[in-house]
Amino acid sequence: MNNGSFEKYEALKTKASLSEKILKSSSEKMNPKLHALSLKYGVVFISSIFLSLIICPQKGVGLIRNELPFFHHILHQSEILCGLYCGLVFFLTTHLLTFFLLTHFE
Repeated sequence: MNNGSFEKYEALKTKASLSEKILKSSSEKMNPKLHALSLKYGVVFISSIFLSLIICPQKGVGLIRNELPFFHHILHQSEILCGLYCGLVFFLTTHLLTFFLLTHFE
């Protein structure tokens, strides 16, 4: 390894517009607009609410009429088990949707 390799380095000249494009693009990705971000979060939570209501009806309010036997058994076992199960369903659907819909910086 040559210790003086960086001293002999000559920077290539690039167009100013290229540097500006790169800075603008990275700035937009790192600082998303509040309106778009709020809309994405709203879509994630509303979708998660509907998915969790399909799987786990709350107090008799659900999106499907017929419960599957497995869900019926869990939901009528005890209130604590039902709460843990429904909370887990909501938590997992929310995180699954955010994984697919949001970027790293959002």
